[in-house]
Amino acid sequence: MDGSRPPARSERPPDLLLVERLGAGVDHRGSDIRVGLRTSLAPSSWPRREVPSRWWNWRTILSLGWGLHHGERINALELRSTLSALRWRARQRRHQRRRAVHLSDSCVLIGVLTKRRSASLRLAPIVRRVNALELASGIHLYHAFCRSSNNPADAPSRAFVRFKKSKRSVGRPPESH
Repeated sequence: MDGSRPPARSERPPDLLLVERLGAGVDHRGSDIRVGLRTSLAPSSWPRREVPSRWWNWRTILSLGWGLHHGERINALELRSTLSALRWRARQRRHQRRRAVHLSDSCVLIGVLTKRRSASLRLAPIVRRVNALELASGIHLYHAFCRSSNNPADAPSRAFVRFKKSKRSVGRPPESH
């Protein structure tokens, strides 16, 4: 530590203040952010209200295809994308020991991650990895609902085009004619 004091509340960037404000009502037992109700509620309550994505400025930092996990169910794929985003944050020192809002258009994902457990045999191992990474990095994710049409991560995830499989085997150079 350098002995300097943390910045005063008024000196912090607006996006950090927004995360702090949205997470103020979240309790340790697991809850997601509810806008308009001025509180966070149990993940099992319904309906979820959308957190407007326009409250932040977005840029694509990570865009992955589903390649290796082709054939996996959508809930597992969405959970893997959350794990990838968390890994990206954990690898950068400036993001460690911080709070962050993670927008998702999947109510299943929000419910599983706010409760930090799943009875599904397909989801439970991925949830354990997310939990372990959050704990090790000190990152605390607040999960919030965002409609697919307003989700800034939706378009980059659909940018991948499927290619036809090559007839040549892996590891063998193409034959010259």
